[in-house]
Amino acid sequence: MMNRWPEIARRLAIAVLLAVGALIAPGRSSTAAIALASDCPWQVNIDGLAAMSSGQGLACYGGRLLTFEAYVPAPCSGCGGMSAFTVSPRWLDSVFGSTVNLSAGPGRPEQLVFVPPTLGRCAAFVDLKACPFHPYSRRRVVVSAHFDDPVAATCRYSEHPAGPGFSREDAVTGCQASLVVLSVRPDPLPATDSVATAAPARAGPPPALIASAPVALLLLMLALGRRNRRGPHE
Repeated sequence: MMNRWPEIARRLAIAVLLAVGALIAPGRSSTAAIALASDCPWQVNIDGLAAMSSGQGLACYGGRLLTFEAYVPAPCSGCGGMSAFTVSPRWLDSVFGSTVNLSAGPGRPEQLVFVPPTLGRCAAFVDLKACPFHPYSRRRVVVSAHFDDPVAATCRYSEHPAGPGFSREDAVTGCQASLVVLSVRPDPLPATDSVATAAPARAGPPPALIASAPVALLLLMLALGRRNRRGPHE
């Protein structure tokens, strides 16, 4: 048994090293990047979304869940207008669909978001009571949303002029670029412009444990070295 002691100790030392490595290895940080491309902002806020060109949000974030703070402006009574085409499902139509404008505050650039029927019915130019944003008019909220909603795969142009650009694929691409709301809740925090969109940070081990583990391992290895030099019966 005494002759086996060095081998047992060696295996124990390896196990300690692996355990320390697992403790020190970083978990999913609260500031982890979610952007798909290096030139996309990893932190999502409503000003940044409003500044993006058509399709840029989809290119940057795909269908990932985005959570951000926003201000709900009063409905625009003079908004609306005409369109040469309509999209089906109708709630994903940018003119006649179920939509709300969100911004970072009064007078700031606005981002159009789409509200699915499961949450209610909205209109950017009418304050509908069926709209989940109705209770939060002129207030701040926390919104969860995503691009590339699964319903986008069913999109088509129900009315459109003759000519290219109105194929089924074009309709699907346009709907995939639409920001679809998944939930909305009141913002309990003081007004800020952004909320990082990432998983919570994994709780790490106490700093004292991380600092002391390598020291303990070094002392163990020194003790083994002295024991081997002396021999098992000294």
